[in-house]
Amino acid sequence: MKLSEKLSEIKQDESALNRLYSYRESVVKQDIREAMFRDEEPEVRQAQIQKLTLEKKAKVDATSLEIDVLREKLVVAKNIVNKRNLELGLDKKLIEMKYLRLELSRLMNLVKSDRYSIGRSFGIDITAYDELGIANRIKHLEHEKNKLDAQIQFINWSNDIIKRPDEK
Repeated sequence: MKLSEKLSEIKQDESALNRLYSYRESVVKQDIREAMFRDEEPEVRQAQIQKLTLEKKAKVDATSLEIDVLREKLVVAKNIVNKRNLELGLDKKLIEMKYLRLELSRLMNLVKSDRYSIGRSFGIDITAYDELGIANRIKHLEHEKNKLDAQIQFINWSNDIIKRPDEK
């Protein structure tokens, strides 16, 4: 199995985990009201409410167990991927990508926030972007990010998740 295939499997499992969280939340939020059994005698009403509460608890417990199993599976899978990333030197590229994205995000936020302030007394003038080199910096960072992303994708698709015997 290629590294990218394992990463895709992890994403699917993370989606399943989020769906389980949502399902458990919806079960917990289900309202069991006495009004539902208004026509019943008090003893029958209480028994019905108690029965529904037990059913609700069973669903929550079962879902929590599924969450625990899936979470453990994800931890193991991510540890395998992280170990392999370290062996391939991919960890450094991923960290570099993180900080490229962070800087790009900050510069783009600067551009977005200043669009609303053009012509007012605060913010920088639109011509200042070119003068300060912000536009060129964004272009350069986008180019670096795309180049780095291509390298990461190549490594992900060309390497198996488990180290082959012929690898150093």
